[in-house]
Amino acid sequence: LDPMRLYVLLTLVMAPVFVGCSGSGDDLNRVPFAGHVTIDGEAVKSGGIVAIGDGSSGKAITAQTIITDGRFEYAKDRAPIAGSYTIEVTNNIIGENDSDDPVYAGEITETELYKTSITVPAEGDKEFKLELTAEDRVLAAD
Repeated sequence: LDPMRLYVLLTLVMAPVFVGCSGSGDDLNRVPFAGHVTIDGEAVKSGGIVAIGDGSSGKAITAQTIITDGRFEYAKDRAPIAGSYTIEVTNNIIGENDSDDPVYAGEITETELYKTSITVPAEGDKEFKLELTAEDRVLAAD
């Protein structure tokens, strides 16, 4: 694995550890949170989003979900709570290959990482617009 893919994999795998694998049955006041992710006006076709809480609400949590065709939605028992977050977005770049097998067609060939900060409102948001730019990119595709 190249270092970028290893970083992304570790971030997604370790995120639940940072919150003690909390979820269903926890005492957190989770709010609905979903929306759209764009980079320079273009929808993120495939990727992931990790929200890392800063603890300003009294509880520092991490919530993660996938991005498909520019849209993300946190499951009710894995949604964030209201507060400030650092957001990490992985943008999977789908490339072409020479395989005749449709299983391998359109595989992820590169991944980019973007970071920004947001505030999740107390009532949540089902149409949040996360508009990233090249300035938010912290790790570029090779």
